Amino acid sequence: MSILCFVILLGLTIVAYMYFDYTLLNPAFLFCAFFALSLADGLFNYRSWEYDLGPKTVLVLSCGALVFLIVSVLTKELYNRGILFKFRESTISRDESRGKVQLISVPDWLGWSNLLFSIAILGIVSKSLINLTAEWGSNGNLLNAISIANTLNKFSDTGIEFPFIEAQLFVIVQASAFVWLYIIINNFISDRKSINILTLSNVFVTIISPLLTGSRGPFFMEIVAGVVIYYFLSNSSRTRDKKLVIKFTSIFSAIFVFLIIILLFRPLLSFMGRTDDTQGLFSYISIYLGGSIKNLDYYLSNPSSGRFSHVGTVRWGEVSFANLYEFIDSITGGSTNRQWAEWFPFQSLGDVSFGNVYTVYYPFIRDWGIPGAISAIAVISFVSQFFFELVNAKIKNLTGTIRVSILVYSIIEYGVIFCFFSNWISSTIINTLFIRFIIIWFLYSRLLNLLQPKDKRPVYQNKIGQV
Repeated sequence: MSILCFVILLGLTIVAYMYFDYTLLNPAFLFCAFFALSLADGLFNYRSWEYDLGPKTVLVLSCGALVFLIVSVLTKELYNRGILFKFRESTISRDESRGKVQLISVPDWLGWSNLLFSIAILGIVSKSLINLTAEWGSNGNLLNAISIANTLNKFSDTGIEFPFIEAQLFVIVQASAFVWLYIIINNFISDRKSINILTLSNVFVTIISPLLTGSRGPFFMEIVAGVVIYYFLSNSSRTRDKKLVIKFTSIFSAIFVFLIIILLFRPLLSFMGRTDDTQGLFSYISIYLGGSIKNLDYYLSNPSSGRFSHVGTVRWGEVSFANLYEFIDSITGGSTNRQWAEWFPFQSLGDVSFGNVYTVYYPFIRDWGIPGAISAIAVISFVSQFFFELVNAKIKNLTGTIRVSILVYSIIEYGVIFCFFSNWISSTIINTLFIRFIIIWFLYSRLLNLLQPKDKRPVYQNKIGQV
């Protein structure tokens, strides 16, 4: 059954790759490809993991991938025919701007202000983190404080919260990382091939800010954002003939990025105090890559197990939208303690621990059953493909400013990629933090637009072109 499921997923991956014009960043391709990769990793450990998937797991993975692909195809066709959304392509008053990536001019005062502000906020947050975790034995050590905070936030009812104003300023620093990443990639791709040291410094300082939260996810989100930004900006000025060359170069680029993530994985764990020295690098990566499907299979094969049966849900979509309910409860005065340990119990087989991640399907199945989970996958497919088509249409006209739509899509893409791992797409998008990010990105975009030289400043005929 496991091999059959892998063959199905691999076949759907190939179909998605060919149908969507050999585009590696298409949501359907990424969704199918990473599930196929995760399954291949499990098959590689077939004996030691007892990796014989049950019929329910095969049904869920196969049907989910098929539905994701079908909905993506329908969304693309409806969009292209103007039935789904009538997009009126923005026009720029200066024809020389069409199809070219223009330099984004950043005044030195803005670069220095943002850099000093970011350094100051990171210093304040680091000091607060040490103070807040002192009673748990951080001993004035930042790395210990990060590890303790991460443990308390994930595995206990005691969470670490920064003062309100400090937390909001920290959000600005995290959101600005995407803006500076966009600027440096844009200017490198532009005709002038410019790399400003001040801009690069802003990238470095802001991009490490998520590590203070003790989570790897936001850092990998920035890596995915960099790939998405580079892809759309570099493809915007290519002709249709040149796009044929991307088929091979993009594959090697994807492999290169994947290797970077693998090499960074263990050092990041060490930085946050979460390294298990009893396992080698390959074993550790292998478990993170393929363990989630093994956990999902255990749940689907043993839904009445004591690990799951004693935990129920009270509200609609309580597991799937746990972060949203937590926010609502914090406003209304309800309990903000989620039953994470009960909802996501740790699984192991002998000496092998598979953690407590169960792919994107698990929370949906817990809340709505298998039909509801497949329906949720269809919604994810529609949203991700719609934004992909929207960005593709608007990228034809590039100017010296930030395209917020590309940044928004990069977050969606991040969620789609890690669907094989967990339900990061719902927890990332249906989140007040994401809304604050979008607001901050828009403000940065408007500010940079106003700061561009007048002869380079874009003039749009419709407002949608500004996003």
